[in-house]
Formats: sequence, structure tokens, C-alpha cells
Amino acid sequence: MSGSGFYRFRCKYFLTFNCENWVWVNHSACAECVVCASSPASPFALHLSICNSPYS
Repeated sequence: MSGSGFYRFRCKYFLTFNCENWVWVNHSACAECVVCASSPASPFALHLSICNSPYS
């Protein structure tokens, strides 16, 4: 539990894509993973490279 009184959870794709982001709703994807998955121009490999970026 974080100090604000709310629980934080790992991104839905924590194990699948090694995403290190946090979300407020359990079993939900972070904003970066949602954008990666919803972009029709980005193949699956691009999704992995963005979510594994050290700058995220």
C-alpha cells in the first residue's frame, strides 16, 4: 500500500512484456501498453521495444 491510502498494482503486462509501470486498477494495462496495443501501425515487436524502454 502506498502512502496515499490507495493500492498500486503492476501493469497487466508485467510478466508478459516485462513492463515496469504501475496502475491504480488491478488487472488493467498501463497507458503505454494501451497505446502500443491500440496502434495498428505498430507490430508486436514494436510493442515490446517501447514497453521495455529504459525511458518509460
